[in-house]
Amino acid sequence: MRIEEIRKAGYYPIEGKTVGQPFPTGRGGSVSFRIPGLIRLHNGNLFATSDARWTRPYDDCGGIDTVFALSEDRGESWRAGYAAYFPDSLGSPRDLRDATILIDSTPVETPDGVLHIFVNLGPTGVTTALRRPGRGEGFMTVGGKKRLALTDDDGKADGDPAEYPYFVGELSQGFAPILTRTEEETGFAVDPFFNLYRKDGGAWRELLGKQIDTGREIVQNVFYRDSSFHVYHTMYLLHLSSLDWGESWSWTLVDGIKMPDETAVIASPGNGLVTSDGVMVLPFYRAENGGCHSFLAFSSDGGKSFRRSPVLPPADGIPESSEGKPVELPNGDLRLFFRTGVQRICWADYHRASGAWGEAKALPVRVHSDCNFAALCQDGRILIAYARGIGDDARYRMRGRLYVFALDEKNDMILTDVLPITDGAFSYAVLAPVSENEAACLYDTCGDGLVIFQKIGLPGRGSAV
Repeated sequence: MRIEEIRKAGYYPIEGKTVGQPFPTGRGGSVSFRIPGLIRLHNGNLFATSDARWTRPYDDCGGIDTVFALSEDRGESWRAGYAAYFPDSLGSPRDLRDATILIDSTPVETPDGVLHIFVNLGPTGVTTALRRPGRGEGFMTVGGKKRLALTDDDGKADGDPAEYPYFVGELSQGFAPILTRTEEETGFAVDPFFNLYRKDGGAWRELLGKQIDTGREIVQNVFYRDSSFHVYHTMYLLHLSSLDWGESWSWTLVDGIKMPDETAVIASPGNGLVTSDGVMVLPFYRAENGGCHSFLAFSSDGGKSFRRSPVLPPADGIPESSEGKPVELPNGDLRLFFRTGVQRICWADYHRASGAWGEAKALPVRVHSDCNFAALCQDGRILIAYARGIGDDARYRMRGRLYVFALDEKNDMILTDVLPITDGAFSYAVLAPVSENEAACLYDTCGDGLVIFQKIGLPGRGSAV
């Protein structure tokens, strides 16, 4: 289906396969792509995700949707689709405040073979780049269950969602009724993708609205500013799941990760982790007035519920942490590598038995660390893909390098190899294993709007460099 034909939010396939690259320019109608995600599935296939950015590639706002690609031949060819797409704006809106955003995707596969993508969802105009998200989650509690709170006046969507006049009820036969606070029927409902419907003659009929910029009729959605019902003005975490390798997707809003006193809690993009004992681990960070700080979220039931770690405390010379990549160590603990501004590779260990963080540390390896990056534990070694930057102060998101570390008996890291990826632009990146002696890197070029797939041969085990 062509993008300009889509009238309501949902998932959509993209016609044809591409060779070599999962997200070449123009794929699915988008010129620009950023913020890659990549995992290897249990069957050996590669699964990639990205932001499809309809505005300038470096704008963390405006129209952004979540695209995926699947390769069954080790990255030689890819079929793709939109796991989540909102047609409130066809392409780039004139005003960046005039569209929903789906930003920073985190894919993971659970042992039951289910594909998951976690992505940050902002209703029209709400993003850390434009408008600070509201404090709290955007739910109200009804009958002991959290329900998505709704208002019929977008001008009041900054108020306490616990006091909103409406909420979304239980999904049944493809529709969830919109109920009043006293649980009375309103005659309106949403489908699994939050599109709006009105009861008409005993059947649910699409509630139509106008697409931004074009005026074309589309189906209203509770995440659109001009719809009849609206969600609270904050960022949400959308959980996309697929039982059929991306042919179809289910959508669920996650609750319980963001705390009532928090504003911006953001899922770190790239990939999640499933531990050797089957626990899903997702990296997050909170961006408050006091700075950014990382934490982890854990799920033992496939993303239905989560518990979270404490926030990683600052350390001497490492005042902040934000986007991160966790890896599992041989002893079962987790090592979180995280983004900072100190131009070093920084990390901290999370001790699962005690639920406590070890001290944050910095390796004596100079990189451009004020950017997301890739980390992977493969074949007993830790691989990290970073922008080396230019000059002694590692300026700019340039010169991608793969750093290979051996682990000693104390799980200390010993640098053994530095492999070139590119001497050009190198921004957000992610790694996945391809074979015992090969890894795949998916990285973006930031301002150029390109996401590039590259396979890298790994050296044999050697001495420290």
